[in-house]
Amino acid sequence: MEPTIKKREQFQVVGLEYYGENKHNEIGEMWGQFNQIASSIPNKVFPMEAAFGICYMLPNDKEGSFHYIASLAVTSLDNIPNGMIGKTIPAGRYAVFTHYGKLDTLGDTYQKIYQEWLPASGL
Repeated sequence: MEPTIKKREQFQVVGLEYYGENKHNEIGEMWGQFNQIASSIPNKVFPMEAAFGICYMLPNDKEGSFHYIASLAVTSLDNIPNGMIGKTIPAGRYAVFTHYGKLDTLGDTYQKIYQEWLPASGL
């Protein structure tokens, strides 16, 4: 599994956030829910290049837990629908992975990224 390494300028996303360990495929279930309500997000970037799965950790997060946002890029964080979150993603170099297959196998993709690719990448 090889990603594309891309430089991106700062951008903004709006979507649904999850926090936890994803022990029961909560992220896959959240994507199913997100796909049903994504059309309600205002200010979407057109043409839509892709949906973004934003994964991050904060210093005080519980060991093994992480934040994840199923999202779309937007031109503005104005008028975020109830129950959704907006986030500004800083400019930087990003490893971009494409998940192939059904949502219920998304955990397998993350396993390969974090247990195989990232440790071997030197990043």
